[in-house]
Amino acid sequence: MNESENKLKVILADNRVVLREGMHCVLESEGDIEVVAETTSSAQIPDLLNSYPADAVVMNAADAEGVLAQLREAFPATRVVLVGSGVEDRPSLGPEAYLSRDMEPEELVRAVRGVGPVAGLAESKEALRNYLYSLIDAL
Repeated sequence: MNESENKLKVILADNRVVLREGMHCVLESEGDIEVVAETTSSAQIPDLLNSYPADAVVMNAADAEGVLAQLREAFPATRVVLVGSGVEDRPSLGPEAYLSRDMEPEELVRAVRGVGPVAGLAESKEALRNYLYSLIDAL
């Protein structure tokens, strides 16, 4: 079996080159994570996922709103981690994880590894919705 087949595959999408390159370096340094594609625009993610199947996408929260619905429909198993400046960036169709731009490297790694439809518990939108409601009820 190819070593690359065992790695968590990630696509990065952010127009901030320094941030994107930094995330790339952090993720690739882990050994079990491979960045398979990068783009400056979240709108290109669906096309990239068709060419480079990935387990997770890390993207800029500011331009994620329109893309999230498309990803949920066409790539429901793909994990989504948004990176933004604050609450105002959070789209209504929530991602699995949301990180601030000033995140620690370990936070990025944990989010990419740990997000998922709740680490495999939710295989559908309805199951994910039920899980999220149970979390809210627990508060």
